[in-house]
Amino acid sequence: MTGTDSLTGQIEWKVFLIPVPGGDYHKLTDLFAQTDYQLSVLEGGWRIIPELDDGLILLDCRDQEWANGVSLAYQRLMPLIALTTRQQAERVMEAGAWDYLLVDELNKDVLLRSLRYVTFQRWILAQLDARTHDLHVSEARFHNLVARNGDGILVVDHQGNIQFTNPAAEHLFQRGADDLVGTPFGFPVGVDETSEITVLQPSGRMATVEMRVVETEWDGQTARLVTLRDMTERNAAQQALIEQERLRVALEKERELSDVKSMFMHTVSHEFRTPLAMIMTASELLLHYADRMTDDQRQLRLATIQAQIKHMEAMMQEIALVIRADQGRLEYFPERVDFRELASSIVDELRSTIGAQHRITFHAQPGSYQTMSDRKLMRHIIHNIFTNAAKYSKVGSAIHVSLKRRVGEYELSVRDEGIGIPAEDLGRLFQPFYRARNVGTVSGTGLGLKVVKDCVDAHGGRISVESALGVGTLVTVSIPVVLG
Repeated sequence: MTGTDSLTGQIEWKVFLIPVPGGDYHKLTDLFAQTDYQLSVLEGGWRIIPELDDGLILLDCRDQEWANGVSLAYQRLMPLIALTTRQQAERVMEAGAWDYLLVDELNKDVLLRSLRYVTFQRWILAQLDARTHDLHVSEARFHNLVARNGDGILVVDHQGNIQFTNPAAEHLFQRGADDLVGTPFGFPVGVDETSEITVLQPSGRMATVEMRVVETEWDGQTARLVTLRDMTERNAAQQALIEQERLRVALEKERELSDVKSMFMHTVSHEFRTPLAMIMTASELLLHYADRMTDDQRQLRLATIQAQIKHMEAMMQEIALVIRADQGRLEYFPERVDFRELASSIVDELRSTIGAQHRITFHAQPGSYQTMSDRKLMRHIIHNIFTNAAKYSKVGSAIHVSLKRRVGEYELSVRDEGIGIPAEDLGRLFQPFYRARNVGTVSGTGLGLKVVKDCVDAHGGRISVESALGVGTLVTVSIPVVLG
């Protein structure tokens, strides 16, 4: 039979009466009949208690063996109300009864109050048991997580002493918990800080460890929760990757250098062959036939030799400039110049030489073009861009040179109507000795735009190239305005 109490809601208890032989329980059963509780009367005395699974026991303690029943119920944590006399009530409670009912003073209110009191006590204990079980489960999970965690975990008190350590921390320090707990941690533990420490292990190994610290509570006092992650192997792996990448880059540069050397040798052997042959021919003619030549003929041969020597000297200067730039040793000597006058004078010089067979225009927007610039490097820039425009354009075609003022910079552009540059070659124009695939038989070293780029970089400027096959090429150089 069961009873439900409004105080506990969901809790229902079976109520078992264990009578004494010859006892009169008519009044008790009449009172139960006036409540929502139903009573089951069990025969067999207190010895039947072990057979009860759960419920509320109403034990008549008016026989000599009542103490055995109270003790047995107490051991099994079963709620028990004793039916007793006033003289016996105190002893019954001391023996372990949860409450008592005086046989001679029974009424409905007293019965209900006792039943509800005991039911409520049992409900409280059930809640405590559940909370205790949950706490034990949570604590077990926590200890399992801490024990299995790959990171070292320490609790350090406000004095800097270790109060707790997990197996990973013991492995990291190569010391047991008994040896670590109670000893100084030895490292500063700032809250919410991440730092890197070095741990000298007894084996002599230096471990690089990432340490993170947060605030926690330990034994009712503020403490520090320290997590330690051994970064030694990862750092070593990272260093190995860095070294591998360094070697890869070095090997790539070595290959590039080897390619440059091969291209250099090819360029030198090819581009120097013609001027050397002309020098050799002119010198042999002078050597063997000078006495038969007129003064004009001798001067012509000497002029040929000088022109070819200057041509080779210019090529060697460009090669030397590229080498110095790649080594970071390109000399830059700025001085105050008028950028328009400098550009105009160089273009005028080129009109009578390589530009003699082209229609040359020069236009500059009005205004001041004062800046600090290296005259020698600017000559390289304009000369090489203009030379390329002339070399790769048909005789009689136009070459337009323009100069514009921009915010904080001057913009020089050279536009031609030449053969153009294939799109797939545009990305490699500034590599040394590289020449576009459509140059045909036009001679060249492949250094022109590389020299231009290095000289522009020395000024802190920018260069861009736009081109279309069969239409022409536009090279634009932007030089920052610097007022010294």
